[in-house]
Formats: sequence, structure tokens, C-alpha cells
Amino acid sequence: MKNYSIVALFFVLNISCVKEKNVQEVKIADAGKVWQSEEYGLDDYFKKNEIQPTAVFTNMHDASEILFFNHSVKWISKGGEIWMNIDGDVFRLDKGVTLNDVWGNDNDSVNYMNDWDEMKYYKYKNSEMIGIRMYFDQCTGIGCSVNYFLLYDLKKKTKNYFGTFRTDNKLALYSFNNKGSVGYLSRTFIGDAQGATEMNFITELYSLNDNGVFVLQKDLNGKPYQIIQTTFPNDTTIVGDKVTVHWFENIKE
Repeated sequence: MKNYSIVALFFVLNISCVKEKNVQEVKIADAGKVWQSEEYGLDDYFKKNEIQPTAVFTNMHDASEILFFNHSVKWISKGGEIWMNIDGDVFRLDKGVTLNDVWGNDNDSVNYMNDWDEMKYYKYKNSEMIGIRMYFDQCTGIGCSVNYFLLYDLKKKTKNYFGTFRTDNKLALYSFNNKGSVGYLSRTFIGDAQGATEMNFITELYSLNDNGVFVLQKDLNGKPYQIIQTTFPNDTTIVGDKVTVHWFENIKE
């Protein structure tokens, strides 16, 4: 393992095309509507609301310590356990549990992962956060389709864990309004891992609260905001995917 000191990895403009809407006040739009994915434009919608990181580091040389912008991130592997030291806050990663359901109706322990491949540093309005994407090195079979994410609030020193399986493993944060809130889109897989039956990929919105914890966002009736993409890998009678939306604003404009 090697140590790296990064003075400035790269800078990008913090671009966020946002709307003056409060999540708690916006009337539910498109609730229960079904669209064909190719006509919905979800990728464009997410892209325009994505918060651009201030710096990105890709782990290609077994880095054990990253130093940048007066912060220190250490990845420590000892005795089969994974520890982290972020600005002096030392904790075991394998004790973490995901906030979201990863596969089916269960959240996951993150003790499966043993390495990381990408870290992003965000400084957005009043928030300062590090995101780390993790995986299992030397994986086999469906284990290669799993990723876990640590979102660490540098001010509150809180740890938020998420996971993905067989779906988009992009490490990203979002701002869907101009109130300074930070959001994360979790992904849940429901279906047969081999694709024998229809598969559902559920996207849900979490927002960072004042305590540095990501909280699942729901409508006034307590129903989570969701975007469900359904694929039919073995049904030739169905053309394309299906997208069902229950969101806090109108995505299609």
C-alpha cells in the first residue's frame, strides 16, 4: 500500500440546474403514471441536478492514505477487518449497514467489501462531504455486481452507507432545489439475479438533514418518492422497459 498526497486533484464548477421548489411543498406529479423509458429522459433529468464534486480520486495503485484540502483519509486493512481514519475519526467499516434495501426487502451489511476504487470530495453550500465507492476485490459470480458507498459528513462526522446490486453504481450527489439540501439516489434491485423473470430497479431519494444523516423522502401520506424501472429480459412480447413514477416534481416538462 502506498501513501499519496494530493494537493489538488481537479476542480470543477459547481453547476446545479435547480428549481425554486421545496420538497415538502411541491404537489406530487406524475404519480402512478407509466412511461416507456426511452421517452422519459431520466438520465438528462438526473444529470442536470447533479452536484459536481470539487475533487475526485481514483484508486489505481492501492493507496492507503489520501491528503487533500486539509483532510486526511486513511484506508486500513488489518486482521481481516477494514478500518478507516478520516480526520482522526477511526471506525470499522464492516460494522456499517446500508440505509437502503439493496436486493429485495433487506438492507445489507457492508462487511462484504474489502477495497475501494473511487473517492469524491464535495463542498456544496453549507455541506462538506466525502463519498467512497467500495467493492470486493477478487469477486466471483453475482458478487461482482455489488457495490457499497460511504457518504461521510466531514462536519458532523456521520457515516451513511448505501449499496447497489446489478444496477447503476455511480457515486453521485444531487440538489433538486435551491435551498442548499444535498440528495442521494439509492438503488434497489428486485427480481431474479439471473434475469429469468422481470426485474425492477427502484430509485429512491434521500436528503441530508441537519444532523448529517440521509433521510428517505416521502410524500404527505408517508409513501416514498420512487422511480421504478422494470425490464423484461425474457419476454419478447414487450418492447423496451417500463418506468413508473411517484416523484415530488414533474420530471417530464
